Amino acid sequence: MKKLLAVLLCLGLAGCATPAGYQSLGYSISIDGLNNGQDTDNKKVFIAPPAGINDPESDLQFVEFSNYIKKGLTQNGAVIVNKVEDADILVTLRYGISDPKEHTYNYSVPIFGQTGVASSTTNATGQFFKTGPFISGGYSGTTTYTPSYGVIGSSTQQETIVSFLRYFVLEAYDLITYRETKKIVQLWKISVSSVGGSGDLRRIFPVLVAGSAPYFGRDTGHKIELEIGDDDASIVAIKESIKYIVTEAQVERVGLNWSDVSGKLTQNGWADIVNPKEVRLKVNFSMEKDKISKVFGDEFSKIWPILEQSENIS
Repeated sequence: MKKLLAVLLCLGLAGCATPAGYQSLGYSISIDGLNNGQDTDNKKVFIAPPAGINDPESDLQFVEFSNYIKKGLTQNGAVIVNKVEDADILVTLRYGISDPKEHTYNYSVPIFGQTGVASSTTNATGQFFKTGPFISGGYSGTTTYTPSYGVIGSSTQQETIVSFLRYFVLEAYDLITYRETKKIVQLWKISVSSVGGSGDLRRIFPVLVAGSAPYFGRDTGHKIELEIGDDDASIVAIKESIKYIVTEAQVERVGLNWSDVSGKLTQNGWADIVNPKEVRLKVNFSMEKDKISKVFGDEFSKIWPILEQSENIS
């Protein structure tokens, strides 16, 4: 509670200034959602960073991860705002990945071999001679045996699997009540985790969001488990939703004017308008780097890193 109060204070709600290995074909995700019973749909939401990030606007990992969270929240009717003073709800985002954990186990491997004879076949030939009243000679034959095969034993093998716990936690707090009474009221909380062989949190994070987004702000009643495939449409959609997106917040945090920047990008055919606060770059915008440089002039050094960042989201 003290940490949350510190976050609220530093966000300006109490008078402070606002600071500038082994992997299956899918993923198993654990989701635990709590809600205090209040309807939080259609509320204005501000996303706050984890402890230790003093300048969230310049922390590229937080920017990327929070963009995924924003898309998940908007799917549930939330309205994302860029300033905490405009928000009804403060949502804190924590995320992380554990140290690798080794799991060693023994297992039996069957040994196959000959167990006996399944059948036999004899081919016989005869040769006879007649000398006067006498007949001599006889039969000779070759017998072919067909062996039978099966399990004749087993051997014990040992294998070690390395796994990681990947997770994020969202906690939503009522800013309207806080402003009026200074009382901290938690509206909802959701904990999302997955255990697997990939230690790349950036790769797994959109999977966690895609699987859990329908439960943002909801009460699951208990921890639920779900399976989501590598190629699930929801994963593709959540990734594509932030790829090539440039936002008003990104532009204004580097001191540029959003109307001017978005106008230049769209009027020159380098981007399309998504909504009043976002544009989506055309996939071939990087081929126009020289033209973009000429159009933006001295501001190019500020806008180009933002454009590149949007392209490199995977």
